[in-house]
Amino acid sequence: MKRSIINFRDIGGLKIADGRCIKKETLYRSGNLAQVKAASPAFSTYRIATVCDLRTLVEKRYQHTKYDFDNVVNVPLVDKSRQLFTKKTLKLITRKATEADFERLMIDTYKNMVLYCQPEIKTIFTLLADATQLPLLIHCSAGKDRTGFISALIQLLLGASYDDVLEHYLASNDELTSSIRGPARLLKVISFNRLSSETLAPIRMVRQSYLDAALTIITTNFGSVEQYLIQDCGLTATTIQEIKQNLLQ
Repeated sequence: MKRSIINFRDIGGLKIADGRCIKKETLYRSGNLAQVKAASPAFSTYRIATVCDLRTLVEKRYQHTKYDFDNVVNVPLVDKSRQLFTKKTLKLITRKATEADFERLMIDTYKNMVLYCQPEIKTIFTLLADATQLPLLIHCSAGKDRTGFISALIQLLLGASYDDVLEHYLASNDELTSSIRGPARLLKVISFNRLSSETLAPIRMVRQSYLDAALTIITTNFGSVEQYLIQDCGLTATTIQEIKQNLLQ
């Protein structure tokens, strides 16, 4: 079952400095769940109590989830940056864009998640503080950018090292499928093949520069992920403590 879901993996398992580790089989991440067509025994073994869907309404229309999950929380994460993404993408399609142009586009997308999606981030982390919502699956379309960003925030909050978090984040590149390459292929068609596969590479994969752009804003302005969540996203110290109690062992 795992193989049929794009980029499905456990967010847990990483060790933290005090010797504890992030619980496994408690938080999962993936791309869209369109392949899950029934309550199969294979999927049921994950005992998922809550699905946190980061996709927009438009995405859900063409990536329809057939399986009727009991508890789905819809948190469209990047509406604001998607508007910017669309506008900038159209400009790039109509001129001779370079790979660097699309890398800057992706970096802006990550920055926007930090700068403009505080209410959505608060909603996601509030779920993590409620033990009845666990095990929880977080997903978007490809499970690499929005889901990758949120997964990194969770792991860093819990005390995982930057190097381990980065390795986990970049593992999405090993999970590439035709579905993940879809947006780049669509842009290639819309541009009448003016945009090469090399030019569109930044959209097809994750890069350290994307995650670093988001984390630099957080560390420069707040010092840590925990303080960003408290000062900018409105989480309380009590909620942070409950998250750690639920997800560390």
